[in-house]
Amino acid sequence: MGSSPDELANMAFQFAKGGIDIIKDDHGLTNQKSAPFETRVKKCAQAIREGEQHSGKKTLYFPNITTSAIRITERYQKAVEFGADGVLVAPQLVGFETMHELAKLGELPIMAHPTFSGSYLINESGVDPSFYFGRLTRSFGADAIIYPNAQGRFSFSTDTCKAINRSCQEDLGSIQPAFPAPGGGVKLNTIPGLVEQYGRDIIFLIGGSLYKHPDGLQVAANEFQKALIKQHEE
Repeated sequence: MGSSPDELANMAFQFAKGGIDIIKDDHGLTNQKSAPFETRVKKCAQAIREGEQHSGKKTLYFPNITTSAIRITERYQKAVEFGADGVLVAPQLVGFETMHELAKLGELPIMAHPTFSGSYLINESGVDPSFYFGRLTRSFGADAIIYPNAQGRFSFSTDTCKAINRSCQEDLGSIQPAFPAPGGGVKLNTIPGLVEQYGRDIIFLIGGSLYKHPDGLQVAANEFQKALIKQHEE
């Protein structure tokens, strides 16, 4: 937050150069003066395509298009135009039906962010998290669903996280499965345990520990990929 489009593009370039699989905008990035939507998305998409030339692999870019319901389709279409590979949406802010309308456009996969979902889930009278993040969010068209990981700053148990994962991928007839994306507390040294707990059909949302790496973002991304590959080979 507060970084310029050039600064964000350089981060994206370093991550892509290190072979990261997916780069998403921070959920707080919208259309701030420090990083206007169109400039940010153009520069980040271009930087990622350049980074791919060094890594030799595809990196997907998901810009955050969250805005008012009347403008979000325009942002979706701009993301397509600028070469994004998917979009990040906060359904609690734009509405589940709005996300569903975007999903029906069918051009880009949608990653759903859980911001503002806490009040629905954190007390005993709230919605069951496995239903909310699995069946409900998935039914409205999300292809990947971010949720608070048990080892992060939030209060979900490991059993609850496993139930969310199952709910994202269980058979619901014509409704397609979604990738669970646990975030919070995912670090390089926790990857082996998380893969063992959650399996392989997972998108691990990792951020802080990569930014803190003493050797920079490219090395951090490369080490993250190596950790995942090692677990897949074992």
